Amino acid sequence: MLVITDQQRWDWVGGAGQDHFATPALDRLAAAGVRFDRAYSGATTCVPARNALLTGLSQHRAVTDGLSLREGQWTVAHELRRAGYETAAIGRMHFHPLHADHGFDTVRLCENIGANSGYADDEVDDFGRAVTEAGLLDPRRRELAPDGSVIEVLAGGVRTFPLDARWHTTSWVAEEALRFLADRRADRPLFLVVSFPRPHGPYDPPEPYASLVDPDDVQLPTDGDANDRLPEVWREHLRRGERFRTDVVGAPHVRRVLAAVAGLVRQIDDALGQLLDALDLDRTVVGFTSDHGDFGGHRGMYNKIPWIPFDDLLRVPLVIGGAGSAAGTRCRTAVQTQDLALTFLDLAGVAPPAADLGSATIRPLIEGRSDPLLADRSLVACAGSWYPTLVRGRHKLITGLGFEKLLFDLEEDPGERHDLGEDPAAVDVLHELARDLLTALQLPPPDLPRFDPVA
Repeated sequence: MLVITDQQRWDWVGGAGQDHFATPALDRLAAAGVRFDRAYSGATTCVPARNALLTGLSQHRAVTDGLSLREGQWTVAHELRRAGYETAAIGRMHFHPLHADHGFDTVRLCENIGANSGYADDEVDDFGRAVTEAGLLDPRRRELAPDGSVIEVLAGGVRTFPLDARWHTTSWVAEEALRFLADRRADRPLFLVVSFPRPHGPYDPPEPYASLVDPDDVQLPTDGDANDRLPEVWREHLRRGERFRTDVVGAPHVRRVLAAVAGLVRQIDDALGQLLDALDLDRTVVGFTSDHGDFGGHRGMYNKIPWIPFDDLLRVPLVIGGAGSAAGTRCRTAVQTQDLALTFLDLAGVAPPAADLGSATIRPLIEGRSDPLLADRSLVACAGSWYPTLVRGRHKLITGLGFEKLLFDLEEDPGERHDLGEDPAAVDVLHELARDLLTALQLPPPDLPRFDPVA
């Protein structure tokens, strides 16, 4: 089972992060497995990150229609279904069209449908259908104002969820997953993806989660000057996200956002606890991660715009526990969420479809074994088609649309404040990483099987 959240920073968890985040269920999973301290997404935007996760391919090598995977493109779910696994996806998958066949026998969708979501007003997912059948307004799209008029729900807004908590997207996804686990015939192995649409905005925890953290108790990050020493061209990139600057929206609003996020994260964690209780961890491998992170008040920004792959956005939580895992282990080797596709195949005893996906199985790390090949490799990420980035060991290279570059030493400078691009001592590293990134970006899509949609 793979549990995915949407837009959760790597340190928005109890065992590795900030004081007002409590995640006892995730901590329980970590105690039964491995917490990866340096896990990177394949992208800082939702759809490319999820494409990479399902295919093991970076966005520029996946076969897409626009940003979304083209139906019939190889996915780990297709391969596991062909190997005899039952496959199911419940929650937010970001498929276009909504019920495209990407290898899942069962699909129960709860997308972030609403203003600027990419979905048309007449597109209805499974959650929307359930809400309508209950005689309710879809809480993701609209709500009633005090005068009875219908108003749009804004992605950056903070509110307490207006309906009974069972109609919150987190509650609905959890209940659908639990019902699926209870009703299925256990005569086939299972690959299950449970994908929660939160803590992505709108920030709308129901009670009691809405009151879990007092905004006045939230300590805002103190690294708002992290951009001051960056080259001017990169400060200009950051200024494009003006509506998400903390000095523009004000500290009180950011505190309200972070308090709501803490409630949403705890709500998801309680749902994770229910899912763990429904599984036999001696026979199940469970992974928990997110598609990408959030500035969360760091660098004087919140939310995810602009999508520059600073570690705020590129690093994500990753915990893998259960059968065969090295219980209670913390791993410092840099890994990537797109490694999960080949890892699941490895755990299932299924051969990979090609030798050059650009990702790798991390099964040795899950089992507590070191692997020099994993420690020395390069990780390639992006923001859709923007900001190609390479991480290798302690160094990280971010490139811009005009070929401008940022080079960081993550061991000496984990806050990514000091660009080494003009440092004569770092010129060889800069050229080597730039060359390797260009080589990786020029690789064509591998020759993978195609799959016709199941009628």
